[in-house]
Amino acid sequence: MEIIASRVDITPTYPVVAGGYIDGRKPLSIVSERLEANLAVLRSNPGSDPIVVISLDLLYPGRILRAALEAALPDLRSDQIFLAASHTHRAPMADDTKPLLGTPDTQYMDMLTQSLSSELQRMINSEQTQFGVVSAATVSARHSINRRLKRRIVVSRDSPATWFGVRYLMAPNKRGATDELVTVLVSRSTTGLAQLVIWNYACHPVAFPHINQIAADYPHYVRSILRGSLGVKDLPVLFLQGFSGNTRPSGTVSKNRSLRSWTRRLLAGPSFTKMTWSGYASWATELGELVAFGCSNSVRLEDAVLSSTRNVFPASSFVEGAEEPQVSFHSIRIGSDFAVVGASAEIVAEFAPRVRAMAGSKRVMCVGCLDHPFGYVPTREILLQGGYEGGAYCTMFNLGPLAQNIEEEVLQGFRSVL
Repeated sequence: MEIIASRVDITPTYPVVAGGYIDGRKPLSIVSERLEANLAVLRSNPGSDPIVVISLDLLYPGRILRAALEAALPDLRSDQIFLAASHTHRAPMADDTKPLLGTPDTQYMDMLTQSLSSELQRMINSEQTQFGVVSAATVSARHSINRRLKRRIVVSRDSPATWFGVRYLMAPNKRGATDELVTVLVSRSTTGLAQLVIWNYACHPVAFPHINQIAADYPHYVRSILRGSLGVKDLPVLFLQGFSGNTRPSGTVSKNRSLRSWTRRLLAGPSFTKMTWSGYASWATELGELVAFGCSNSVRLEDAVLSSTRNVFPASSFVEGAEEPQVSFHSIRIGSDFAVVGASAEIVAEFAPRVRAMAGSKRVMCVGCLDHPFGYVPTREILLQGGYEGGAYCTMFNLGPLAQNIEEEVLQGFRSVL
């Protein structure tokens, strides 16, 4: 395979409001972790159509950026541009349709689109491509936990009120579904030097301890570890967020450190809390070491022929009130043994085994947060249960109700690209 990869610093140079929280939060000026765009242009062989893979340290890529990149790369079909965000909640907002989660800063968006467009144009037209030997691996983690818990007694944190009755709240559920497969793709030169790493895991990036600082969250730690272990200081490391709609870091589960917290847990069940610095570093470092282990034990893909398929469907098939008229589904295959499959939504973990079975490849990256996500995709069961992922999020996302057949519509979208 022919490879050319790069990375671009996309850290804002002035205070910005982060995406992912209720609007009105003060602009962030402290940069704790640099934000990056990691880019790869892949070709099966010289002269074949390129496939561009873009990984951004943002909440969502958004329709503004997607349109700008397609305009900047007019010789590429839409299926040749795979655009994904890490979903960090500590970066500027790039989505213009969810004002309660934040609004894009015009100056930052201009910088972002210009930087990415010029770098991708350079890469696609470059004659400095390298031959890459591609290998892949899958390892198992234990770093996420389901965040939907059924409760019969609900004790409010904000008032002394107590509710009785079944509700599904955002709280740790050790028995709930997660997707603990970590999948890695590594390209090395003929001398064994790493050229790029693409890795995939399903876990909401909400571990970073300080809400008032800009940060890439755990993908930052992982790529730092990979650059050290693989011996390439500026190694492009592309993170593709998994089906993490109902999962978050296991290290954010609260501990019983007082009689009050013990009593609350006894009455209402476990809850989430923010990580300490040491807990965050330990949790993220352990995950990074697992990804590095996968890289060192990856197996060569003998068939490295690339293909890509992208289809879009009316957003009205999934939800009422979506301003973006399309929901996209996208797949990339590398031979018969490896596939990347994604959609422009935050998808719950229960979909991962079903999509992997559809793909039929030995290793499959299930990817959410592509392009312009409209919101969460629940299963039929979660939709009936309610709760945040079951439709309660819609008001915050500026949406109407979810379609009752959303599970079937999403599965059909994946079938269309597989």
